[in-house]
Amino acid sequence: MFGSWRDVIEVKPQQLAQHLQRGVAPVYFVHGDEPLQREESADLIRRQVMAQGEVEREIFHVARDFDWDTLTTLGSEMSLFAETRLVELKLGATRVPAAGTKAFIAYTEQLPEGVTLLVTADRLDANQRKSRWCKALASAGVETVCWPIKGAMLGRWLEARLASVGLGADPDVVQLLLQRVEGNLLAARQEIERLRLLHGEGRITMDRVASGVGDSARYDVFSLVDAALQGDVARVCRIIDRLRDEGVEPTLILWALSREAQRLSLLSHGSVRGEPLDRMMYSERVPKPAQAGVRKALSARGLRYWQRVVQRCAEVDRVLKGRRHGDVWDGLLGIGLSMARSPVC
Repeated sequence: MFGSWRDVIEVKPQQLAQHLQRGVAPVYFVHGDEPLQREESADLIRRQVMAQGEVEREIFHVARDFDWDTLTTLGSEMSLFAETRLVELKLGATRVPAAGTKAFIAYTEQLPEGVTLLVTADRLDANQRKSRWCKALASAGVETVCWPIKGAMLGRWLEARLASVGLGADPDVVQLLLQRVEGNLLAARQEIERLRLLHGEGRITMDRVASGVGDSARYDVFSLVDAALQGDVARVCRIIDRLRDEGVEPTLILWALSREAQRLSLLSHGSVRGEPLDRMMYSERVPKPAQAGVRKALSARGLRYWQRVVQRCAEVDRVLKGRRHGDVWDGLLGIGLSMARSPVC
């Protein structure tokens, strides 16, 4: 366990990985209005806790009707399957009521053995930061505040992010990325992933970027996902044909389909466990225009079906990398038709 956690006040997102090497604290409190840093900070903590061996993970999406007694009973409940428990409380934008304040204070005053509590929240205003529950969490373990990255710091962040996936970039490429993402780190991550998928490792020049996929093609890739979610088989076939005729890289198409298949599998798994779909879609940041299609897809097929679609994506990825024989475009069409719940699949 973490040796000197009561001395910890705040750890910045970029310092968290190194800080976690010291051990696991009993409480982590991650909040702020920058969603990518929140997501990745929580992922780092989660992986560190899960690396301890047999760990039971519990997730609670906190809404106005949340039963705060759930938190107060954690210390008295023993896991039947693991020595360590990871309990995640996802506050989102929910304001903590008096019952929640009481529960957090009681929990932090008598921390249960073998339990790591991970609390995540959106941006907290000044009054919330000064609240008793917020101070209790911060003083009981590790607090990570995720502020937006702006100006020159964003340029340095982009360069470091590119380097982390084996890419270098000319200054004008970095400037182009800054213009495209407009301070949105989630969009920046997608752009960097796209560059890596299209060009592999190495230095990215403006010539290479210019030779990549244009805006209209990117629109068609995401239109393909929308058509599949809506179950529009004919439109899926038309878009696949158009993307192939325009010479769009299959890697980009597979990335978009695979990402959606994994999200559907995750949401379906949560539904099986009884988690409310609205809260899960909020947590997974499903765009509002896509939520109707996601609901339609999940109501049409169950968990095992979406797990098979994820497996199909992995098989096409092996074809794409030359590790398996097959036609990549036939594979992409098959994934699209599977996501559209075509009877021929």
